Amino acid sequence: MLSPLNEELFGIIFLLLTEFVLFFMSQSGQSEQELSWYQRKADLNSEIQNLKSKMRDSQVGSVILLLFHLDSL
Repeated sequence: MLSPLNEELFGIIFLLLTEFVLFFMSQSGQSEQELSWYQRKADLNSEIQNLKSKMRDSQVGSVILLLFHLDSL
């Protein structure tokens, strides 16, 4: 089962991917639009990487807390 933080992060990732697909579908292929498309894609990829990093940090923190809990038993 996912923690509330992980559920929220997955929801954000899903919304970003949905926005990315809709943005991609709306492009008409003009060079200026292509440039802005690649910029938007880079921005979304960066945001996704940041969210993945936060998820990893959250999971590491959960494991550490679990280990401390097990150690105190």
